[in-house]
Parts: sequence; C-alpha cells; structure tokens
Amino acid sequence: MAGNVNRAERRRQAAPTTELAAAVQHHQAGRLERAEALYRKFVKKAPGDPDALHLLGVIAFERGDAGRAIDLIGKALAVLPNFAPAHSNFISHCTTNLRCTTIVMLIGSCITNVAKIS
Repeated sequence: MAGNVNRAERRRQAAPTTELAAAVQHHQAGRLERAEALYRKFVKKAPGDPDALHLLGVIAFERGDAGRAIDLIGKALAVLPNFAPAHSNFISHCTTNLRCTTIVMLIGSCITNVAKIS
C-alpha cells in the first residue's frame, strides 16, 4: 500500500514538470500557439512559476509584442530575481522597446545622481 502512495505522489509531482517540458518542446519546434496554450495552462496551475512566465514572455516577443514580453519576464524576475536567462531576455527585449529603454536610462540617471551625492 505504501508503495502505491509513494508512486502516486511521485507521478503527481512529476506532472507539472512533464507539462512544462511538453510546452518547451512545442516552443522549440516553432509551434507557438500550442506552446503558449500549454504555458498558460501551466500558469493557471502554478501562477507564480518563473519558467512559464519567462517563456510566455519569450513567445510574446517572438510575436512582436515587446511590451507584453517585458511585463511577463518582469513578473518572472519578481518571483526569481537571480534568474539569469530571464535577465538576458529582459535586457535584449528592452532594447527594442522605447518605454523600457526610457526606464533603463532613468534608472542609470538615478544611480549616477546617488553616486554624486554620496
């Protein structure tokens, strides 16, 4: 009996990983609609999952929606601040989005002003 419970629990815990892996496979194969649907389904089950949020952001960027990409990747970074791939994509997407570029310039200006005050 205990073996069945452990096996069932392992299957339950592995399911999200399998679902996300399937979405990634569709994404890598260029099936963006299917990948996006699976990422969204995954996010409904695990709302703060940084991988799914980040990859939804990547799809948004691939479709030309840099603003949405930045929002989604920003959410992923809010959950997992040291998420290097998300930082890389965030920066590369920012270079194509005027709103984000302006924010980055303002942050740089603030850092410079703080350094002058110190």
